[in-house]
Amino acid sequence: MKITERWRASTEPGRFEAYTWWSIVILLWFVALLLVSAAGSAANGVDQPFAPPIVDVRGRTAVAIMAVVGIAHCLACQLAARDSLDIRLARGTARRWSTPLLAVTTLLAAAACVLILPTTTAFPAGRALMVVIVVAAALSTLGARWPVRRLWWVLLTAAVVCLAADVGLPGIAGVNAVALVIRNFMLLAGLCFTTWVSFWTVVVVRRLERARDIEARLAVAEERLRFSRDLHDTVGRSLSAIAVKSELAAELANRGRPEAAAEMVSVRDLAHDVLAEVRSVAAGYRRVSLAEELDGARSLLRSTGAVTTVESRIDVDAVDDTAQEALAWAVREGVTNVVRHSDARNVTLSLDRTGQDTRLTITNDAVNASPDDVASDPGSGLAGLRDRLRHVGGTLATERALDTFTLRVTVPGTTSEVEGA
Repeated sequence: MKITERWRASTEPGRFEAYTWWSIVILLWFVALLLVSAAGSAANGVDQPFAPPIVDVRGRTAVAIMAVVGIAHCLACQLAARDSLDIRLARGTARRWSTPLLAVTTLLAAAACVLILPTTTAFPAGRALMVVIVVAAALSTLGARWPVRRLWWVLLTAAVVCLAADVGLPGIAGVNAVALVIRNFMLLAGLCFTTWVSFWTVVVVRRLERARDIEARLAVAEERLRFSRDLHDTVGRSLSAIAVKSELAAELANRGRPEAAAEMVSVRDLAHDVLAEVRSVAAGYRRVSLAEELDGARSLLRSTGAVTTVESRIDVDAVDDTAQEALAWAVREGVTNVVRHSDARNVTLSLDRTGQDTRLTITNDAVNASPDDVASDPGSGLAGLRDRLRHVGGTLATERALDTFTLRVTVPGTTSEVEGA
């Protein structure tokens, strides 16, 4: 794959990482260029004559040696930088041989600067400055993986050690020595923290990318949970009603009663309603009305033969939308459980106000299943109902006394009381 194709196929964080990486690489190779330039200036006699070297190196030979040493040092720095970036991004560990290799190339490059370059502070041929730059390149790539506190101490130590490269210059003592240490430290810190901050920025960008990915996955999981919960709450009662009416129609048909046809028409209408509700759940805009749910609950319970009483001490229309929707789902789930888990003959639904909260109470007799068994069932609608109520600050409580089961739901919301029941 071509470089341009890889660039287009990469994500924005990937492009940022590539941009940062190649910026650091170019900076490292600029160090090699400085070393070669310094050797060339010395060979042409731009600065002072050579200090007496250990070996007799002149002209092109000096430039060639400095080029080889500089390239080797930059390659070692590049390997160390890659290890540091991988460590910061938790993508791997450092190669065992990369740090020793970097130490060797740093010593060779520093020695070449001391032996080949003249004793002067003029840039770019100043050997002291070049030694500091060589050490800075090494520490910038190696220190990018270190904590900041550790890096500070290493830089301060390196600034003092690099003072040895200034030996031979006049006036290296007292205040001048302190000034040179400060100079060395500033050069070292400038390059090191440029690399450290660059890699830190890459880490932050990658973490943001992972956070967005996790957020997207959570959003998908939440949507699946919403769909599952809404599907259970929406279809559960309707299917219970279909089952009850189908049994009633079958019984009427066995007796030759003409009402059987009307009941089957009602079952058909319920099936169409279920289909529409499932579509609305899939579309994500399913809303329920408290008044409609109370009417539907009364109709369903009466079709089972239960004596149903609906008491309301509040104005249903005065309940705010959030509380009304939560209570509507509670009515639907509570009535579904009455039909599925009891042979109730008497059911009471009541709405009243407790302080600033609205309370729904559903009481039925002839309980078949234990409320604890129902609530502990992983597929129980009560678990989904609790989740709905938690999002609006509501609570759910259940109570069983002999064969009577009571469901209490309380939600915060503005209501107004009305006279009568």
